[in-house]
Amino acid sequence: MNEQAQSHIAIAICGESGAGKTTTTGLIRARGFRPCSVSGFLRDEAESVIDSPSRAQVQDYGRRRQEEEGDDYFARRMLTTLSPFNHPRTVIDGLRNLAELQLLRQVAAEANARFVLLALMTPDEVRFERVQSRGRHGDPRTLDEFMAADERARGADGQNFQQNAALIEAADERIINSGDLDTLNQQIDHLLAKVMTS
Repeated sequence: MNEQAQSHIAIAICGESGAGKTTTTGLIRARGFRPCSVSGFLRDEAESVIDSPSRAQVQDYGRRRQEEEGDDYFARRMLTTLSPFNHPRTVIDGLRNLAELQLLRQVAAEANARFVLLALMTPDEVRFERVQSRGRHGDPRTLDEFMAADERARGADGQNFQQNAALIEAADERIINSGDLDTLNQQIDHLLAKVMTS
C-alpha cells in the first residue's frame, strides 16, 4: 500500500431509518473526518421540486431520477461536487443502493483511498422511537407505516432505488447501535483504530 493509500480513508455509513446514521456521521466528523452525504443531494433536489416533501415523495422522486439517469446518479452528483477522496479523512452518509456502493468503491480504488462500508444495526423498536422523536416532516406516524417504509427501503419492491438489506450484507464493518451514546463512541474509537492501523 502506498503512502497516499495509508493516509486517505473514507468511511461510508449505511443502515435503516433511525439506525443513527446522522449521529454516527457527526461523531466521526468530530474526530476530524470531512462529512459528505449522498442522500443530501437527493433531498435537496426533491425539495427544489416539491414543497416540504414526505419521505415517500422523496423516494418516488429519487426513483424517477434514477430511471432517467442511472441508479448511481446521486452518488455521481456527490462525487462531482464534493470530491470526497481528495480529502485525507472522509465520512459519507446516505448510501441507498449497490450501484452507489460499487461506484464509490471504484473511485476510491482509483484514488488509492481506503474505503470502508460501515453498517449500523439497531432494533426496530429503538429505530421507530428515534424516528418519532426527531419530528421530521413526512416520517411514518405508526409502527405499521414505519415497517412498510422499511420494506421499501430494504429493496422488497424489487427496485434498485433503495437496497438497505443488500448494503448491510455488503458492509465491511458493523456496529450495534442500541442507543447508548457512550457505547457508540467507544465502538467508533475501536473502528477507527482498526481502520487507521490496518
